[in-house]
Amino acid sequence: CTVFPGYLNGGKNMKLGFLRLIAAASMCLGMAQASTVYGGPSAATLFFTPAPGAVPEVIAAINGAKTSIHMFMYNLTEPTAIDALIAAHNRGVDVKVILDLQNATREKPTGAFHRLTEANVTVLKSSSAFALSHVKTFVVEGSTAYIMSINLTKISDRVRDAAYVTLNPSTIRFVEDLFTLDIKNAAD
Repeated sequence: CTVFPGYLNGGKNMKLGFLRLIAAASMCLGMAQASTVYGGPSAATLFFTPAPGAVPEVIAAINGAKTSIHMFMYNLTEPTAIDALIAAHNRGVDVKVILDLQNATREKPTGAFHRLTEANVTVLKSSSAFALSHVKTFVVEGSTAYIMSINLTKISDRVRDAAYVTLNPSTIRFVEDLFTLDIKNAAD
Protein backbone atom coordinates (compact mmCIF):
# COMPACT_ATOMS: atom_id res chain seq x y z
CA CYS A 1 0.00 0.00 0.00
CA THR A 2 1.34 3.47 -0.82
CA VAL A 3 1.22 5.73 2.22
CA PHE A 4 -0.46 9.00 1.29
CA PRO A 5 2.24 10.95 -0.57
CA GLY A 6 -0.20 13.78 -1.33
CA TYR A 7 -0.89 14.37 2.36
CA LEU A 8 2.73 15.21 3.05
CA ASN A 9 2.57 18.56 1.24
CA GLY A 10 3.39 21.00 4.00
CA GLY A 11 2.11 24.39 4.89
CA LYS A 12 -1.38 25.50 4.05
CA ASN A 13 -1.88 22.76 1.44
CA MET A 14 -2.37 20.07 4.07
CA LYS A 15 -6.13 19.60 3.80
CA LEU A 16 -6.83 16.60 6.01
CA GLY A 17 -6.50 16.47 9.77
CA PHE A 18 -4.04 14.06 11.33
CA LEU A 19 -6.81 11.87 12.74
CA ARG A 20 -8.24 11.43 9.24
CA LEU A 21 -4.77 10.36 8.13
CA ILE A 22 -4.65 7.79 10.91
CA ALA A 23 -8.04 6.45 9.85
CA ALA A 24 -6.83 6.20 6.27
CA ALA A 25 -3.61 4.52 7.44
CA SER A 26 -5.66 2.00 9.39
CA MET A 27 -7.61 1.15 6.24
CA CYS A 28 -4.31 0.80 4.40
CA LEU A 29 -3.04 -1.63 7.02
CA GLY A 30 -6.16 -3.75 6.59
CA MET A 31 -8.51 -5.34 9.03
CA ALA A 32 -6.27 -8.34 9.78
CA GLN A 33 -4.57 -6.43 12.57
CA ALA A 34 -7.84 -5.22 14.09
CA SER A 35 -8.42 -8.49 15.92
CA THR A 36 -5.03 -8.29 17.64
CA VAL A 37 -4.64 -4.60 18.46
CA TYR A 38 -5.05 -5.22 22.19
CA GLY A 39 -1.71 -6.97 22.43
CA GLY A 40 -0.48 -10.50 22.14
CA PRO A 41 1.69 -11.83 19.31
CA SER A 42 1.07 -9.03 16.84
CA ALA A 43 2.87 -6.03 15.44
CA ALA A 44 0.38 -3.59 16.97
CA THR A 45 -0.98 -2.74 20.41
CA LEU A 46 -3.46 -0.25 21.78
CA PHE A 47 -3.57 1.41 25.19
CA PHE A 48 -5.90 3.89 26.83
CA THR A 49 -6.11 6.58 29.45
CA PRO A 50 -7.06 7.33 32.17
CA ALA A 51 -3.67 6.17 33.34
CA PRO A 52 -2.03 6.59 36.72
CA GLY A 53 0.18 9.67 36.74
CA ALA A 54 2.25 9.97 33.60
CA VAL A 55 1.21 7.50 30.91
CA PRO A 56 3.39 4.50 31.86
CA GLU A 57 3.58 3.04 28.32
CA VAL A 58 4.96 6.34 26.99
CA ILE A 59 7.44 6.78 29.83
CA ALA A 60 8.64 3.17 29.38
CA ALA A 61 9.15 3.77 25.64
CA ILE A 62 11.15 6.95 26.28
CA ASN A 63 13.18 5.33 29.05
CA GLY A 64 13.91 2.30 26.85
CA ALA A 65 15.12 4.28 23.85
CA LYS A 66 18.77 3.73 22.95
CA THR A 67 19.22 5.67 19.69
CA SER A 68 16.33 8.02 18.81
CA ILE A 69 13.03 9.58 19.82
CA HIS A 70 11.22 11.83 17.33
CA MET A 71 8.17 13.36 18.99
CA PHE A 72 5.46 15.75 17.83
CA MET A 73 3.31 16.74 20.77
CA TYR A 74 0.44 19.20 20.85
CA ASN A 75 0.50 19.61 24.62
CA LEU A 76 3.41 18.52 26.83
CA THR A 77 3.15 19.50 30.49
CA GLU A 78 3.69 16.20 32.32
CA PRO A 79 6.95 16.65 34.30
CA THR A 80 7.74 12.92 34.24
CA ALA A 81 7.59 12.89 30.42
CA ILE A 82 9.74 16.04 30.15
CA ASP A 83 12.25 14.58 32.63
CA ALA A 84 12.33 11.29 30.68
CA LEU A 85 13.05 13.12 27.40
CA ILE A 86 15.87 15.09 29.05
CA ALA A 87 17.30 11.91 30.61
CA ALA A 88 17.18 10.17 27.21
CA HIS A 89 19.09 13.08 25.64
CA ASN A 90 21.62 12.97 28.50
CA ARG A 91 22.31 9.28 27.86
CA GLY A 92 23.06 9.99 24.18
CA VAL A 93 19.68 9.36 22.54
CA ASP A 94 18.88 11.60 19.54
CA VAL A 95 15.81 13.39 20.94
CA LYS A 96 13.93 15.77 18.66
CA VAL A 97 10.63 17.34 19.71
CA ILE A 98 8.15 19.60 17.92
CA LEU A 99 5.65 21.38 20.18
CA ASP A 100 2.54 23.33 19.20
CA LEU A 101 3.42 26.75 20.56
CA GLN A 102 1.86 29.16 18.08
CA ASN A 103 0.00 30.74 20.97
CA ALA A 104 3.02 31.85 23.02
CA THR A 105 0.87 32.56 26.08
CA ARG A 106 0.39 28.80 26.53
CA GLU A 107 4.07 28.21 27.34
CA LYS A 108 5.24 29.10 30.82
CA PRO A 109 8.89 29.93 31.56
CA THR A 110 9.06 26.57 33.36
CA GLY A 111 7.28 24.77 30.49
CA ALA A 112 8.47 21.96 28.28
CA PHE A 113 9.94 24.15 25.52
CA HIS A 114 12.10 26.09 27.97
CA ARG A 115 13.14 23.03 29.99
CA LEU A 116 14.04 21.02 26.89
CA THR A 117 15.92 23.97 25.37
CA GLU A 118 17.88 24.51 28.59
CA ALA A 119 18.84 20.81 28.53
CA ASN A 120 20.09 21.16 24.91
CA VAL A 121 17.38 18.89 23.54
CA THR A 122 16.44 19.73 19.94
CA VAL A 123 12.99 21.28 20.34
CA LEU A 124 11.10 23.38 17.80
CA LYS A 125 7.87 25.32 17.77
CA SER A 126 5.45 23.99 15.18
CA SER A 127 5.01 25.75 11.86
CA SER A 128 3.21 29.08 11.84
CA ALA A 129 1.62 27.94 8.55
CA PHE A 130 -0.90 26.02 10.67
CA ALA A 131 -3.31 27.66 13.11
CA LEU A 132 -2.96 24.54 15.22
CA SER A 133 -0.68 21.50 15.12
CA HIS A 134 -2.73 18.91 16.97
CA VAL A 135 -0.39 15.96 16.31
CA LYS A 136 0.43 13.59 19.17
CA THR A 137 2.86 11.00 17.88
CA PHE A 138 6.40 9.76 18.30
CA VAL A 139 8.76 7.17 16.85
CA VAL A 140 11.32 5.32 18.97
CA GLU A 141 14.46 3.84 17.38
CA GLY A 142 12.94 4.33 13.93
CA SER A 143 11.12 1.04 14.53
CA THR A 144 8.07 1.72 16.72
CA ALA A 145 5.45 4.40 16.08
CA TYR A 146 3.07 5.70 18.75
CA ILE A 147 0.02 7.38 17.18
CA MET A 148 -2.08 8.93 19.92
CA SER A 149 -4.95 11.13 20.89
CA ILE A 150 -3.12 11.41 24.23
CA ASN A 151 -1.56 14.70 25.27
CA LEU A 152 1.26 14.20 27.76
CA THR A 153 -0.31 16.37 30.44
CA LYS A 154 -0.98 16.29 34.15
CA ILE A 155 -4.61 15.28 33.55
CA SER A 156 -4.00 11.92 31.86
CA ASP A 157 -5.40 10.26 34.98
CA ARG A 158 -8.82 11.86 34.28
CA VAL A 159 -9.35 11.86 30.51
CA ARG A 160 -10.20 9.17 27.95
CA ASP A 161 -7.66 8.94 25.16
CA ALA A 162 -6.07 6.14 23.18
CA ALA A 163 -2.77 5.26 21.54
CA TYR A 164 -2.00 2.89 18.71
CA VAL A 165 1.51 1.42 18.74
CA THR A 166 2.76 -0.22 15.56
CA LEU A 167 5.85 -1.90 14.17
CA ASN A 168 4.51 -1.67 10.60
CA PRO A 169 7.37 -0.26 8.46
CA SER A 170 5.05 1.66 6.09
CA THR A 171 3.26 3.38 8.95
CA ILE A 172 6.53 4.18 10.73
CA ARG A 173 7.95 5.61 7.50
CA PHE A 174 4.82 7.75 7.10
CA VAL A 175 5.08 9.12 10.66
CA GLU A 176 8.83 9.78 10.23
CA ASP A 177 8.24 11.48 6.83
CA LEU A 178 5.57 13.69 8.39
CA PHE A 179 7.93 14.52 11.28
CA THR A 180 10.76 15.37 8.86
CA LEU A 181 8.43 17.57 6.82
CA ASP A 182 7.23 19.37 9.92
CA ILE A 183 10.81 19.95 11.09
CA LYS A 184 11.28 21.73 7.75
CA ASN A 185 7.91 23.52 8.10
CA ALA A 186 8.86 24.69 11.61
CA ALA A 187 12.10 26.19 10.27
CA ASP A 188 10.28 28.14 7.51
